[in-house]
Amino acid sequence: MEVEGDPEEGVLMDYGILKSLMRKAIEPLDHRILVPEHSGFSTCKIDGEVCLVAYAGKKFQFPVSDVYLLDREMSSSELLSRSILEKTEKEIFRHGNIRRFEVCVYESPGQGACSEVSR
Repeated sequence: MEVEGDPEEGVLMDYGILKSLMRKAIEPLDHRILVPEHSGFSTCKIDGEVCLVAYAGKKFQFPVSDVYLLDREMSSSELLSRSILEKTEKEIFRHGNIRRFEVCVYESPGQGACSEVSR
């Protein structure tokens, strides 16, 4: 993540606040199976404590506690970076001195995508 703006009293933004915002956005996804809710390629159905996923002619079952349902079409780094940005940008820009905010998600070293917003 990257923020740009005009420092106030030598500080752009309290790092603790920034870290807390990002942790709140990312923690629910950590160590979970990311299942897109609106995919044209797969289906997902919750049946009690089990998430049933059908994809490419195969069926999978996961404990609901191991699944995070994404409000997206796919779990690509492009869409994940956009999702995290949307969850955090309102609070980031509440600090009036921030002009630009960028979130990057990497699938592997050197392979990822970024989303940004400027005001």
